[in-house]
Amino acid sequence: MGNSYSTNSDIRGDLKGSPSFTTETDVKDASLNDFRDQAYSEINSYLAYKYTLPISDKEDLKFLKKIEIDLVVYRFWKVKNITNQKDIISGAGYQESREYICYKESKRMLEDLKDGSHKLQNTDFASDAILPQECQVDEGVFDKNETVW
Repeated sequence: MGNSYSTNSDIRGDLKGSPSFTTETDVKDASLNDFRDQAYSEINSYLAYKYTLPISDKEDLKFLKKIEIDLVVYRFWKVKNITNQKDIISGAGYQESREYICYKESKRMLEDLKDGSHKLQNTDFASDAILPQECQVDEGVFDKNETVW
């Protein structure tokens, strides 16, 4: 198990409020750890565009914890519904589920953090952050007829 913004208890606490999960046996520690590692890496892949990692500010860590919880809970919800062979993906229930709505909102926040339209409350951009106006491709670097590798 690597680093994480949340704990297994945080995830279980959120899952208890979900109608998709009826018992704690639905949530194995090994699965929690795997999904938390995946979510942590995903979050950091967005943050790395603008911030020096790891983030250390307490308030910013709380914000990232909520995003990680949303990502992990959605993954569990999706796996559980696929495992139970529920075809809710094609139905209206999929788009309206609490898990999906929270997941989509968290993904939107990560995109905003990545492009700089949203900023962490107490953490400054890294001095070498890639800002949108710097993302221009210099045409003519390679000759189109030249193989470069």
